[in-house]
Amino acid sequence: MKNAKTERPLTRRERERARHRQEILDSSCQVFSEKGFKNTTIADISKRSEFSIASIYKHFESKEDIYHSLIEDTLEMAYSELEKSIRGVTSPLQQIHNGMDAILDLFTDNRAFLEFFIAEYRPSADLDQKPLARKSMDSYRRFLEFFAERFAMAIEAKEVADFPPIYLAIGLLGNIFTMTSYWIYFDALDLAQAERGLIKDIFFSKIALVDL
Repeated sequence: MKNAKTERPLTRRERERARHRQEILDSSCQVFSEKGFKNTTIADISKRSEFSIASIYKHFESKEDIYHSLIEDTLEMAYSELEKSIRGVTSPLQQIHNGMDAILDLFTDNRAFLEFFIAEYRPSADLDQKPLARKSMDSYRRFLEFFAERFAMAIEAKEVADFPPIYLAIGLLGNIFTMTSYWIYFDALDLAQAERGLIKDIFFSKIALVDL
């Protein structure tokens, strides 16, 4: 059997370039969360990151490129955490619960990104920013498909009621985003850990006590 191909280790120069790129992204995220995408300039990012404007343009073509990279890198990391959270878990319903925890952990551990993402995730709000909104929607769709697939499996396993899986996924993610928006707005991220069980209870339990 042939040995599996291994990736070539990065050189010192490549590691340094990757570190600089990440530092620019981290600074950009902070500025975006404070000023919003529209009001942020490359000069703002340069000042916060302490990289010259010329240096920033060596890593990114434009402010939009920084936005795209920030969304892609962070949500790719989030998706990787989703996949890790379900390894070895056979119950589809438990996979859904683990996936919720993975998303909440990522958001609450990355407040600046959460503030920025919630503020900019408005697919129909800014018509002049359609490409940016589309980028957010493309990433969001990937998470929808992840949870819709698990809901379909859970329905087949008789673990959840038989509703359209895609609408269950939309409801679940909407619940998560709404609660995290609430925590941010009221500066109450400290409640995220304590109240995540409440999110699950509300979503997975029948809350109506009488029939209409």
